[in-house]
Amino acid sequence: MNTFAQLFKYYRLRSGIASLTEFADAFANKGYFYELSIFSHWQKGNRTPTKRPVVMMVVTVFIERGGIVSVAQANDLLESAGHGYLTDRERERFFTSKITTPSVSATVL
Repeated sequence: MNTFAQLFKYYRLRSGIASLTEFADAFANKGYFYELSIFSHWQKGNRTPTKRPVVMMVVTVFIERGGIVSVAQANDLLESAGHGYLTDRERERFFTSKITTPSVSATVL
């Protein structure tokens, strides 16, 4: 299983978010204002977000930017932070119109 830090960096880059500053701006646009150092701690593996709504907003940013494209990928990120899996309602919200076939989770090397 990949760590939250590995997946956070992988999906951030895959989302076309080149820097933590750019991620902070995207996060702030969603109403979540954090010091830049928090995201650095997440990416280095020194900290992991403890509140599910925060992790869900990370997932939302990555989905909207095309970094996360499947339920399995979203679940991998949630699980790596200790927040289980998407609920049925969350799956419907994010993926009903986007996914019609089973998908594979990411492997970070």
